[in-house]
Amino acid sequence: MPENTNIRNLGKMPDDNRIEGIDVARSIALIGMVYINLNVILGTNFEEVYVLSNLGVLNNALQGRFASLFLVIAGLGLGLFKQKYDKNYDIRIIKRAIFFFFVGSINLLYWGPDIIHMYSIYFMMGIVFIRLKKEILMVIMAMNSLVQYILLQNLNYELGFTINYDYFTFTILKNLLFDGYYPVIPWSSFLILGILISKLDLKNMKILWTMFAIGLSMLSISIEISTSPENSLNDIFSMYPYPPNFIFIFSSLGSSMVILSLCLMLSKKIKFVSLANIGRLSFTLYQFHLIYGFIIISIYDFNRPYPEVAIGLTILFWIIILIMINIIDSKKLGIFEKILRSLSNN
Repeated sequence: MPENTNIRNLGKMPDDNRIEGIDVARSIALIGMVYINLNVILGTNFEEVYVLSNLGVLNNALQGRFASLFLVIAGLGLGLFKQKYDKNYDIRIIKRAIFFFFVGSINLLYWGPDIIHMYSIYFMMGIVFIRLKKEILMVIMAMNSLVQYILLQNLNYELGFTINYDYFTFTILKNLLFDGYYPVIPWSSFLILGILISKLDLKNMKILWTMFAIGLSMLSISIEISTSPENSLNDIFSMYPYPPNFIFIFSSLGSSMVILSLCLMLSKKIKFVSLANIGRLSFTLYQFHLIYGFIIISIYDFNRPYPEVAIGLTILFWIIILIMINIIDSKKLGIFEKILRSLSNN
């Protein structure tokens, strides 16, 4: 896009250089996150299942997977953005980070597990990571889980979701780095993976198949280890994200590679128009799904509903979204995407 693009036209200008598979992967991450977050907002009772069985097991297995995929795609986007806008790259990313922090801080007033405010931290880190050699990035990824394990042995993780106002600065830093919902240590590994993927030729099917095979192997190994009856080290070999131990990070890196590579490969053969449009509007739709969830519980108190209720409300949400996308001009950007685009072209 030309540097002198009129900002008033940004809302209707599609980016011809977009890789559709990335938008499709982003839409899958958002669809999954909506389901997980609606369960949290509703306070779903997984101990009693009315129709479908094993939803509690599925919900636990999916915890953190879609958020980690979001971060991988964020790192991928930072890398591709660097290739396209090398001039004034830092300033463009800093402006985006400030906007994410502003929106995320508002979200935190009513939604504790918000990921948007963490985007501001990860985008600032991305400015540094993008300049590092891949060998150094891989060392950082390896060190992340080791440092997390050491911290788990020396700090109280369970206190992380509460604010101690007597030690406010320390608590906030500890929350960002160690025991928040998406702590830098070790969640920055997902951002790094995305940056590493951005350096690959994403049009090369051999590379995409290799990425799929590696990701599937990582995921399979993680499932085998975590479900083994001989596994007595749940603090290391559990796939649950709280705390985010080694196997959770390892398996989520694998699942992200599987989903992303599949989306990139399939999008070369099939046009996923609706999914791609959802992916392009992911920031706006993320904000909308929070409003949707809290409007639902303000209208009716479900009082720990069955899991089927969350599934039904998730399906209803996406029916509404698909109708809206097909009614309006699908090439239009959402309000938050317009702001980000304008910040990138100034």
